[in-house]
Amino acid sequence: MVHEINNPLCVISSNAEEIKDLLDAKRLSEKEIIEIREYVDVISEAVKRIANYVDDMLRFIGKHQQVSKETIEINSVVKTIIGLKKMDLKRNNIKVATKLTGARLLIKGVKHQIEQVFLNLINNAEYAMRKHMGKGTLTIITKKEGNWGIVEINDTGPGIPEDILQSIFDSFFTTKPPGEGTGLGLAIVKNIVKEHNGTVEVRNRKEGGAVFIITFPVTEK
Repeated sequence: MVHEINNPLCVISSNAEEIKDLLDAKRLSEKEIIEIREYVDVISEAVKRIANYVDDMLRFIGKHQQVSKETIEINSVVKTIIGLKKMDLKRNNIKVATKLTGARLLIKGVKHQIEQVFLNLINNAEYAMRKHMGKGTLTIITKKEGNWGIVEINDTGPGIPEDILQSIFDSFFTTKPPGEGTGLGLAIVKNIVKEHNGTVEVRNRKEGGAVFIITFPVTEK
């Protein structure tokens, strides 16, 4: 869970640095002022996310307040998370491609938890590509099949060794060096998806890299 809190803290730090650089220029154009406002909005969202993660931590130890589920539109959540990660991905030479269905993918859930799922998976993809080649392409696909909404998060990293594919969702299992991961991220992803009556799986892509496939039961309203 510490890793989950660290994610938005990194977002806050990187966006704060961007604001500092712009302010150091002293003379700001209208475009730069708009950029500063965007950075501040991202920081504000990240702070809210930290508060939500603290609630998740309390839930993990059995001292949380029950959170009622609401109707969530998956494409909207995907766009929000991409917006939050835009600067980091650009800085790490990660291109983003989206292929989002025109259908409304409505699910019943806890919004910040669904955001946490996508943020974790995108962070892992970013890490894999950055460590592998110092660049890459993140492709996010959404589609509807019957009563299921499907989200695919593809990366062009090194892929996952076949002998650990079945273990990566286990608590405290990590391939990252000490100090770079706790092994809780994917376990939390699996638990959240399960709590929303969905499934999550991972495969290696023929083109190279990995793809995480998340499915949720969709609702009409």
